[in-house]
Amino acid sequence: MTQNGDNNTAGVAQTGNTSYATATVTMNPGANGNTGSISQTTNTGVIANIQNWGSANTSGISQSNVTEGYAVIYQNGDSNLGSITQSVGSNQSATINLLTFGGGGDRNVAGVTQTGDDQKTTIVQGSTLAGSATQGSDNTVGVSQSGAFNTATVSQPGNYNIASITQFGNGLNAAQVNTAIVDQDGTSHEAYISQTGNSLSSEVSQAGDNHLASTTQTGSLGNSTITQTGYENVAGLTQSNSGV
Repeated sequence: MTQNGDNNTAGVAQTGNTSYATATVTMNPGANGNTGSISQTTNTGVIANIQNWGSANTSGISQSNVTEGYAVIYQNGDSNLGSITQSVGSNQSATINLLTFGGGGDRNVAGVTQTGDDQKTTIVQGSTLAGSATQGSDNTVGVSQSGAFNTATVSQPGNYNIASITQFGNGLNAAQVNTAIVDQDGTSHEAYISQTGNSLSSEVSQAGDNHLASTTQTGSLGNSTITQTGYENVAGLTQSNSGV
């Protein structure tokens, strides 16, 4: 499905399809005020792909009871909203604002919710490529993962960004590690990481002024790293019932 123009609405639903089905919604170039949605249920090896080049776009992907699913939203513009939900699945990947396709824009909101094991989330707001202009301010990211062997990575190389990652382990095996990484380069950022259960692992890196970082780990072995460069930064680390 391809739409060029303003005020378009596009929706794709796939339920119980043949394995390795692909759903694509493309709304560019210069397509503003669009809404794109993809729903995939009870599939294996599916791909959901939405592209929004423009302003004030809304995009949502939902994958339920999917194994080996891949969901990606590219938003290169202003005031975009991207949301991905992957539930009751395993070995899934969710990406919003992929760097290769711009990954820039102001006041974007990105949210990912994953329930299951072997899930991966990558959210990029702004450009970190050498020689490229950094875009993105007033962005907000929220990631929630429940299960084991999950990874969440957030990159925000702009200003006034907020990143929040929450991970819940399944408590079945201490060797099951969930990893949360936040990398921020700019001023007035906020980063929050909360991890509960299993081995746990977290990392926050902040370069600039007036940052705030908070990490909380509860249960199992722990392990957390916070690095801040600049001045007027605030960091908080809480570990309870953890090995280190």
